[in-house]
Amino acid sequence: MNSKRKLFTNLGSQGWINIGMVGLFSFYIINWLWTYLIQGLFLDTLGVDYLIMWSVGYTANHYGYAAVYNFNILSSIQDQISLLYGIHPAVFPAPLSLFQFPIFIFPFQLLALFDLRSGFYFWTFLNVVIFVLYLRYFLIQNNTLDWQRLVIMAGLIYYFYFNLFCGNFNIFLMIFMGEFLQSINKRKYFLSGIWLCGILIKMQILILIIPYLIYKQKWKTLSSFSLASFACITFSAWIIGLNNLPGLFQLWIAGNPGTSWDAPNNMMNLRMLGYRLSQFISPVIAWGIILVGTLLILFLIINTWMNVKNNSIYTEYLVYFATILATFIITWHSNTHMEMALIPFMIFFYAKKILPEKLLYLHLFGLPISILLLAPLGNVLGIQQYNFQFSLIGFMILLSNVITLLWLIKYLLKDSIYEVLQKA
Repeated sequence: MNSKRKLFTNLGSQGWINIGMVGLFSFYIINWLWTYLIQGLFLDTLGVDYLIMWSVGYTANHYGYAAVYNFNILSSIQDQISLLYGIHPAVFPAPLSLFQFPIFIFPFQLLALFDLRSGFYFWTFLNVVIFVLYLRYFLIQNNTLDWQRLVIMAGLIYYFYFNLFCGNFNIFLMIFMGEFLQSINKRKYFLSGIWLCGILIKMQILILIIPYLIYKQKWKTLSSFSLASFACITFSAWIIGLNNLPGLFQLWIAGNPGTSWDAPNNMMNLRMLGYRLSQFISPVIAWGIILVGTLLILFLIINTWMNVKNNSIYTEYLVYFATILATFIITWHSNTHMEMALIPFMIFFYAKKILPEKLLYLHLFGLPISILLLAPLGNVLGIQQYNFQFSLIGFMILLSNVITLLWLIKYLLKDSIYEVLQKA
């Protein structure tokens, strides 16, 4: 009798998930090392967001906050940085600043005290440490026993990996959203508004939350949010001077000069879909489809606010989750690493056995698998000129968000989406 056990037999679903997570980790490590060895840092994607953050922090340290929004000064400084560190000129085709209020530049000033390259490695390490420690705290606070496995799963979601890869700062966004959720959970509504103010770091996320809070008459949350926001805006105006605010407003309206405004082709929203469709069909038809889709999403989420069945202690938190998802789908700027704001919601509801495993696995495995299986099609079909891989990432995240949103609406209303539309 052959007593040797064959590999990959009798593993069960949990065993296959474990193998999948090992595969994900391996994929990310190989992707990181391959990009580093072939392209190096600060050329295409690896570390480019950190480079912009570092240059903005360096500018603020040496020339003051106002210089960050003065494109003539910023252009000169970024040219100097390119020469000093051997950065390819294509990385800074035009001066690149940040869209955030000056008060949020302070962490980048600290990073700019380090050498550019060593600072990136330190920032990457710090992100991993903060990510693990915060999610451990978040899950223990919510009485989650198996927090170790959930932290590992959350760390393997592509949104966190891509945030590390680019060197972005959305770890703060995840913490602000997590603490907002915790404050709501503990009925500390005044504190929840202060944490919500932190979302000003990506203010487009607020376009639906604020109307929802007004509709539900959450005056404590709104009052603290308003006070904290007023303090942030006033302090920001003071440190750069009122006469320099037009530079910040120009960024919001037109983006960085000489660049495609905030790269709509690389977004994860309906705007990206409209941009891509307009490359193949009439722009009028393409944007007409997107307008209909936007109105449909707005109808579904507003209908959910109005008709939600309050049959669970977690109903209110699920509505916030659905509102954030709807925001990511319709807002004008929604990119991969911004999706880190969803991580506290996903692991919280998964731990409470509300979010189905299949939906969590869709966000965990769906995107990396689609990249591995479908990205080569770009070369086969000869459509790399359309930046096929970024398009694929955008479509998959948009699809994942839409599927999750529809499930949430069905769960909250106890109706199918078809029945919701029929009732309308």
